Amino acid sequence: MKKVLVVMTGGTIGSRSQGTAIDVDAAFGYELLRRYEEEYGKQAEFTVIQPFTLLSENLLPQDWTRLRRAVDESGPAGYDGIVITHGSDTLAYSAAAISYSFADSPIPILITASNYPLDDPRSEGVRNFAACIAMILHDPLPGVFVVFEDRKRTLVHLGTRIRQSQPFTDRIVSIHDEPFGEIEEGRLRLHPSPYNPEPAQLRRFEQRQSLELPAGASFGDILYLTPYPGFRYSYLKVRDMERKPHAVLIDLYHSGTTGVRFASPEDSLERFASECREAGIHLYAAPMNRQEGSLYASSHVFIDYGIQPLGGISVEAALVKLMFAYGIYADDQHTDQKAIENLLKQNLFFEIAAARQ
Repeated sequence: MKKVLVVMTGGTIGSRSQGTAIDVDAAFGYELLRRYEEEYGKQAEFTVIQPFTLLSENLLPQDWTRLRRAVDESGPAGYDGIVITHGSDTLAYSAAAISYSFADSPIPILITASNYPLDDPRSEGVRNFAACIAMILHDPLPGVFVVFEDRKRTLVHLGTRIRQSQPFTDRIVSIHDEPFGEIEEGRLRLHPSPYNPEPAQLRRFEQRQSLELPAGASFGDILYLTPYPGFRYSYLKVRDMERKPHAVLIDLYHSGTTGVRFASPEDSLERFASECREAGIHLYAAPMNRQEGSLYASSHVFIDYGIQPLGGISVEAALVKLMFAYGIYADDQHTDQKAIENLLKQNLFFEIAAARQ
């Protein structure tokens, strides 16, 4: 019988409904295994760890370090697969962090969640967990994946490709709207696509590089901005900041653009970018389908301001990658910007997808 490490971190899939409140319950997390075995039988031998139990909106970057340490201390080489249960609110960020941390994993690491607590009849939590176990039993590709039901289809996404859960519908989608595959009748059916890697690429796990912060280091400080019509960069007084971020990430509109027209020079992106350069703060922008060729005029303008676009990557995966990069290569005395730029160019776990033509 195959051995599976189950890592419970809370979230809705580990929560209980109590009146009008939904909150995590560490003991209730085991209800998932009970319900799974009641419905599907004993398909695998489970070992359970709980590095933390919280609603995922309360997650902090240091929790990713706690999760990695807990998995490492459990001896992942002794298991055929790992299932991580997580909340859906910050799933895209954690999936990216776990993908970077375990990019060279020789076994499948499957992350799943639920939109409703297990004691709610609408919950898909047990079905999502069952799909994870089926993939470990029958189609154990190395790497990190997110498994989640979407309108009666159980989709499998690459861990670095998902966007935040969509409001109102709660859907999880991959960039290019191209999941890696889906679980049908207990088996993985791939979605062939020019944007997805082939199974042979996934099996070359020994060629991939995992990221780990140096001992005692913390994730880099990244200021993440989502501009909108009328956004005033003058609200961000760079010169007055007592603690300055290592870098700024600007969330772009779907066409790879951001506004470069402002009511006054004081509110402008140009001025903000100049102040950041003077303070040694680097600026990045994502998502962007392509970085060259036919770009909108406003895209050329912000690039001229010294803002570096990160092409082919979701803004969630870009943010977490920047947090790793500056955590590894920057401290209070020195920033190795060349090493950071080299890391950003690397495709650690398929986070950089080909441009859609």
